[in-house]
Amino acid sequence: MRGARDTIDNTIIPVVSSALPSRYDADFVLSCVQWDAMHYVMEHVYADLIPPAFYTMVYDVYAAGHFPCHWDENWPDGRLWVA
Repeated sequence: MRGARDTIDNTIIPVVSSALPSRYDADFVLSCVQWDAMHYVMEHVYADLIPPAFYTMVYDVYAAGHFPCHWDENWPDGRLWVA
């Protein structure tokens, strides 16, 4: 997992940080991105035990150039709010 954290901190976070408009709280947004990315990795590390679901969906939101903001209802019901 340490290698994943280094990759996230050295590759993903700088890209997100450079694209983040100044009106956003950068520390908060970047900590959310770090959290989501680490949990995406964890989903895939343990995929042989539990099929990836939530954070893979969150990754797809980021990959499409959007930001996941909120989950409405209790998982797996409800919907993801996206900015």
